[in-house]
Amino acid sequence: MSDDEALARLNQLAAVGELAAGVVHETRNILSGILGFAQLARERSTSHDVERIERDAQRCVTLLDEFLTMSRRDDGVSAIALDELLEHVVASASRAFALERIALHTRLDPALPRLHARPGELKQTLYNLLVNALHATEPGGEVVIHATATRDVVEISVIDTGRGVPAALHDKIFEPFFTTRSTGTGLGLALCRTMIERDGGTLTLDREYRGGARFVVTLPREAE
Repeated sequence: MSDDEALARLNQLAAVGELAAGVVHETRNILSGILGFAQLARERSTSHDVERIERDAQRCVTLLDEFLTMSRRDDGVSAIALDELLEHVVASASRAFALERIALHTRLDPALPRLHARPGELKQTLYNLLVNALHATEPGGEVVIHATATRDVVEISVIDTGRGVPAALHDKIFEPFFTTRSTGTGLGLALCRTMIERDGGTLTLDREYRGGARFVVTLPREAE
């Protein structure tokens, strides 16, 4: 292992360790709530209490699943044909968009270069961004994946016509455990950013975009 690889691994472990403490704290809080509602359900046997137990238990499972995704070491770096990867991601998400009556389109440069990255993590990141866009967009709206390339990088944008991100939340949305959804874990965007940074890229919110939200993944293109 080279010095650069060792440093990258140490940085990854540090990030995992920092998240681990938060995951344990958050999971303990949720489990304490589940225990309380279980005790109430035993005494009152109401459907509301049982539903609350099921919802919070599922949140625990989701939280731990997302943390395991973060902590899992992935050495599967390979050359990626971006147009094929994007086609796969869109196909995976298309049914959910159709059910919500939200249009999903792609706008791709005609000659996108290959990337050198982890395909599974890039797919997961783009899929998560699409799901976030889906939740933010009203029926009849539109979500677009736009991929362009320069001499040095490839830029993939996920753009929606939803409510947009309030300015007051711009500095919070990538923080672990921050969420605006009652069923969210708050790990999604934090994990996505970490996965993209593993490959030398960035994940940002376009703070100047109006008419919805625009999240931008930037990755170095494969050396020619």
